[in-house]
Amino acid sequence: MIYPIKGLNSNTKSEMIRFIRSKELKRNTALYYAIKKGVIMLENYSKNISSDKYDGSYLITFTDGIDNQSMDATLGAPTDGKADPYFQYVKNIIGSKKIKGKKIESHIIAVQGGDVGDNKIFESILEDLASKPDNFILAKNFDEVNANFAKIANDLINKWQNLECYVPPRFKGKVRWTLDDGELYIPPIKKKETVVKKNSKATKFIIINSMIDISPFSLYFSRVKKMGFYLGLGIGSAVYYDDFFNRYEDITTTTIYGGVAMRFGNSNFYGNAGGAFYVRDELNVLLDIGVLYKIKWLSLRTGLGLGGDFSYFSIGAGIAF
Repeated sequence: MIYPIKGLNSNTKSEMIRFIRSKELKRNTALYYAIKKGVIMLENYSKNISSDKYDGSYLITFTDGIDNQSMDATLGAPTDGKADPYFQYVKNIIGSKKIKGKKIESHIIAVQGGDVGDNKIFESILEDLASKPDNFILAKNFDEVNANFAKIANDLINKWQNLECYVPPRFKGKVRWTLDDGELYIPPIKKKETVVKKNSKATKFIIINSMIDISPFSLYFSRVKKMGFYLGLGIGSAVYYDDFFNRYEDITTTTIYGGVAMRFGNSNFYGNAGGAFYVRDELNVLLDIGVLYKIKWLSLRTGLGLGGDFSYFSIGAGIAF
């Protein structure tokens, strides 16, 4: 009365149908024995499956009545209802037995036979043999039995079907599977999005800077990410003019300048603002502001110095890295 577990294909399907139809219908119901035997078969069959390919065990039981045939002397004498030790044994298997670390999912599909006296006990026993309440189905007729079994079977088939995909080399990237009752769905090919990588590195500038009329030659250094700093040192001659803007005196000078630098968004423009300390025989303080522009490794700078006694216009060029 036992058909071994086999993979489902057209040949084994025919074998299973012939096996079921060849059995003679009797009035005995060995429900507990059938469940116990099914669990043993699942456990033995799983030994041939590697753990990484094992998803779980599913047991589907059909019955039209309460057990009246299962016997096992090691479990004690059978009794009625839930007091039957064989029932308690099978219930414990469904509730706690694990195969390869995973509990068995038990489904019960029942049609109440004409010889079932107490339908409440009938339903209560079968509910306890399902691994969860939704897995117990009490059908009104065999059409409902077929429909419910087909739903369970289709859910398992859709869960376990093997999918193969060939992606042409020119389509690099992710693959999307859409399962919709077997209908073919081909999503539109999206254009590859251009991802602009944010520059996370700080930019450094080294510039030869001419501060006209104060320090014709100065060395400028700046380091900027979003915000940064700049420093400079210049030497040269400050030019004095008379009231008629005639040049009448040159004095050797030293100029120290520096302050805060920043980048304008993600552009190639940078700005800086700070102070310039013009030193000769006395200290003079000027407001120093400037703008930089970077073209790959080349950088350009222009700026102004504003003070009470002196002012200057600066221009320079250098490298950025």
